[in-house]
Amino acid sequence: MPQRLSVPDIAGIIGVDEDIITNALAREDEDIKPYLFVEPVITSQGDELLETLFGGEKRETEDHQTAFMLSVDGLSVLITKLAFNIPTSDLIENLACQVLHLTVLQEDIAELKREKEELQTQNEELEQRIKQVQTELMSLKASVTETAETKSRGWFRGVFGGGKSQVPSGKD
Repeated sequence: MPQRLSVPDIAGIIGVDEDIITNALAREDEDIKPYLFVEPVITSQGDELLETLFGGEKRETEDHQTAFMLSVDGLSVLITKLAFNIPTSDLIENLACQVLHLTVLQEDIAELKREKEELQTQNEELEQRIKQVQTELMSLKASVTETAETKSRGWFRGVFGGGKSQVPSGKD
């Protein structure tokens, strides 16, 4: 299923008033027809109540409302059809804005790539530093453990006597 664009989406993309686009799609031109989808607009009872509450007139006869959708593939055909009715200066201005927008996006992308590379380099340096600190930590833990064992053996000997017996012998 091709991606469909609503009239406001098309207006945002090509920079043309929604009314102009709606009128062009409503003509159902033979070139545009294969790409055009007409969908009914469903209004709820709540919408009608809001209209009456805020001064909208309630319609005696229900108008059949529709929304136009255009597949992405038909966008170029629509632009060609609209180009006949849009002054050239407007087209040039619109294209210039789009080129400027694309240029800014490309610059942003290049800047983001540079930042990404810098962050990756910093990340690698930090990972190496973490490994060094972990190695140093393990070394310090081993040293502390060894020192604690040595001191505890010395304390144990001091309390219970050293390797030599302190008991007097009978040869005096």
